[in-house]
This record gives sequence, structure tokens and C-alpha cells, in this order.
Amino acid sequence: IQGMVSEINGMTTIYDPDFINRMSSGHPVPSVTVTTSAAMGQEAYEAVLVQLQNIEITDVNSGVGEWSVQNSASEAIVDDIYSYTYIPTIGETMDWVQGPVYEDNGTFKLEPRFDEDISATIVPIPTTGTIGLLMMLTGIGWMIRRRRR
Repeated sequence: IQGMVSEINGMTTIYDPDFINRMSSGHPVPSVTVTTSAAMGQEAYEAVLVQLQNIEITDVNSGVGEWSVQNSASEAIVDDIYSYTYIPTIGETMDWVQGPVYEDNGTFKLEPRFDEDISATIVPIPTTGTIGLLMMLTGIGWMIRRRRR
């Protein structure tokens, strides 16, 4: 790709390309990079598919459509540029959340692309007796598990 390179709202961008040449095709998509909420806020992760594991939701009002998670010394912001149905709850723990990292005016944000980018135990359903249900959002959709108490 040949074109003008610029920082737009902090994101490195090639705009008005005047030459695009496909050198090859059919290559596998790069695998996800597992990192921490502290490390994600670096230029090296801009536009990289990143996964944060074993995280806790620390804020659900970090900005318009934004929420914060943490699995290390500092928080990371998760945003909603793409479409997913998950609704975060403060204090909830998540198995993982993944997506490309986007920089917006110096703030790095994780952008889940769809529901499959989020794996979290959602809500234990209160029950009486010895059988309970647990709803989970997994990488392949909703799962309901029945468990004995």
C-alpha cells in the first residue's frame, strides 16, 4: 500500500492510497496475543488482536459505551465500536475478552468485534433445592449449565 501516513486521533492511518498491490493471499490470520491490562496501553499493541485473561470489571461508565477491566496493576478500557450484546457488571470476573487495540487520542482501547470475543460467567440464577443453573457467554454463544449443590 502506498499513500499518505498520518496519525488521526492518535491512530496510525494510511489514507488516500494511490497504489495497492496484493503480493500474496490465503495466509492464516495472526493468532491472538495474550497480554495484561497494563501492557495493552502501549503503541506496540495498536491494531493487534489482543486477549486479556482472568479479568475483573472495575467500571461500567468509563466513557460512552466504554467499560474498564483489570488483570494487573492498571486498568484497560473496553469499547463498543463493533457490535456485541454483552452488558458488563462491576465486580464481575471474566475468563477473557479479546479484540483489536484501537488508539483514540492517546488512550488505547480494546475493541471486541462480536460476542465470540467475550467469555464470561454471566449470572448465577437463584434457585431453591439442590439443583441450580448457571448461564455463561462463551466464545460460541450462550451456554446453560445445570449443577447440583
